[in-house]
Amino acid sequence: MDEFTKAGQYVQVQTPNTDPSDPKVSYLAMSCPPDSSSLNFMVKKSDSTSFLFEGGDVKELKVSQPLGNGFGIGENVDGYKFDFPVSHILLLCTGTGIAPIKSLLTSSELSLGKNGRTATMYWGLSNDKYCDKIIKELENDSLNVIPVFSNPMKNERQGYVQNALEEDGIKVPRNTAVFVVGQKGMAEAVKRICEEEGVYGERILSNF
Repeated sequence: MDEFTKAGQYVQVQTPNTDPSDPKVSYLAMSCPPDSSSLNFMVKKSDSTSFLFEGGDVKELKVSQPLGNGFGIGENVDGYKFDFPVSHILLLCTGTGIAPIKSLLTSSELSLGKNGRTATMYWGLSNDKYCDKIIKELENDSLNVIPVFSNPMKNERQGYVQNALEEDGIKVPRNTAVFVVGQKGMAEAVKRICEEEGVYGERILSNF
């Protein structure tokens, strides 16, 4: 799909059989890289997406073209606008918010491993029921994944991603970029923590 050019883009999906004058819609970020031959999503069950889980007879589904500008990496991350190009990347997301992060990680946009660039991802979840497969798929020598659970089932890290970040600190904030996907409160807390640590504000990026 030609319109899907950047990780972090999303589509609008209209729930079938709703009032056309007041339709229910969902915004779903792609979880695949932009050069994929098909679009993949990670969907959380809700009032507007339950039809995807119930196996009903949906004959037609209205889906918009890819929307948004993605994360917008550019000069702020790869150039010399601030000191030196970024050497370490922090990624923070919760639940299905990993979808645009997965799109970013499986694309070539971050250039992980090039010139020693590494990344750490904090992924907030209620439990570890579904995460192991995705973590194994993504984690490599350049990417360390730290799951953080609100209701841990084993001896796992508990709490919120922003608290985990604050506890761990940021080793070289001047040369760090941050990508955050989550609810407003979480995103604002991450931005505050990063700026207080010394990360440049224009290197704290979101897909919305």
